[in-house]
Amino acid sequence: MKCPKCEQELVRGEADGLELDVCSGCRGIWFDEGELRQAKDLANENLNWMDFAIWKHEDAFQIRPGTACPRCAGAMGSLEYADTGVQLEACPACRGVWLDAEDLERIVRALEDELVGKPSKELFTDTLREAAELVTGPERFLSEWRDLRQVLRLLQMRLSIEKPGFHERIASVLRGTPFGA
Repeated sequence: MKCPKCEQELVRGEADGLELDVCSGCRGIWFDEGELRQAKDLANENLNWMDFAIWKHEDAFQIRPGTACPRCAGAMGSLEYADTGVQLEACPACRGVWLDAEDLERIVRALEDELVGKPSKELFTDTLREAAELVTGPERFLSEWRDLRQVLRLLQMRLSIEKPGFHERIASVLRGTPFGA
């Protein structure tokens, strides 16, 4: 495969069990469908439950003439990822994604900043959404279960910081119920 930016050869490499295609020239990375999420999850396990929203906004893609997908040669679209300044290239046909050299780190930092800035009320709402996805979610049940456990753990940490003693008060109430046994 050839780099969509500088047309150098892409070299197959492995990082933490994830096989990626890296440009030998500009160091950009090609992610086949699903690999970008896996890379994000490997970069920070606290982000596992946070979904990439790339394909939810296909109408925002700007197809660039001449930019061909290195995997299937289809026309690639260009999209800015949230407010990160990252301009990613994506192929609607094979759902692969091209990121320039430092873009994955920028996306992960933006997601970490988003997570740190979430008030407990939003984390609670996210917990309810993740619970609903156990039944309706696009992923397998086990994956949705892990996402729910992760967001619950983050909510617990956030509440222990924002409301010291809250966790102990809830635990003392539960001790007298079948849930506290």
